[in-house]
Order: sequence, then C-alpha cells, then structure tokens
Amino acid sequence: MMHIIFENVINLFQSVVVTVFLMASLGCKDKYNKKCIGIIGIVTTFIYLTVSNHIAYFESVGIYIYMIYSLIFSFWVLGGTIIEKLFYNVMMIGCLAGSALLGVGLISLVIKKDFLNAIPFGTASRYVSGILVQLLLMLFLGFFIKLKKVLKEKIINICLLCQ
Repeated sequence: MMHIIFENVINLFQSVVVTVFLMASLGCKDKYNKKCIGIIGIVTTFIYLTVSNHIAYFESVGIYIYMIYSLIFSFWVLGGTIIEKLFYNVMMIGCLAGSALLGVGLISLVIKKDFLNAIPFGTASRYVSGILVQLLLMLFLGFFIKLKKVLKEKIINICLLCQ
C-alpha cells in the first residue's frame, strides 16, 4: 500500500513540475485562464502517469505517448511559436529521460545492482531513486527556465544598446 501512495505522490509532483515548466516557457494563450490551464495540465498529466504506470514503463513507449500528449496540450492552450512548442516539449522529454537515467543510475551504483533491477516496487532504493529523479528533474527544468530569462534580458539589453 505504501508504494502505491508513494508512486501517486511522485506522479503528482512530476505533473506539477512539467506543467509549470511548459507554462513558464510558453505562457498561456490570452483567452485562457492561467489557473485553469495549470489545473488541467496537472490533472491530465497525473492521470496519464498513473494509468501508464500500470500499462507500460514510462521510460519505454510511455514517454513517446507523453510527448504526443504534451504537444497536444501545448498547441491547444499554450502560447509560443510552433518551433518554441516543439523545442520546449523535446527539452522537457529530454530532462525527464535524463533525470530518470541519472537518478536510477546513481542508485544502482550505490547498491551495486544492475540498472534494471535496482528499483523494484516497495524497496528503499525505489523510494530514494524516485525522490532523486524528481530533484534532478526540478534542477534541469529550473535551469532552462532561468537560462531563458537570462538570455531574454541579454537580448533586450543588446537591443537597447543598438538604438
């Protein structure tokens, strides 16, 4: 029972992180309420992650299905150009996959087990890796949000100097 609660908490946390990332990167279309879009993104992502955990591993075919979902979500309710939407969705998927590989990889090194056998359900290594993966994901996505802000400020400053 504890592992089900833990998995749901991780899924909810990840849903919040990726939705906030997409909304911070792309913004919302003018006609939509930001809070409603956030809630829709979080709830639908949470439902997808929870259901997909019982069907396929997220790190296999599930990540491609999530890419399609996040692109539909981005094109439907988020702002930005087509290139920006594609870029930030691919960046998000890369961060999801990268944080999962790094987090579980580090745990498998520590416990000296094969990567695929390092995190069975209900074990301490799974709980630690789940938390580590989410921390890495936050760091990666936070880095890209900060990078976008810094680059935007630099471009504005350059434009002001050119005038």
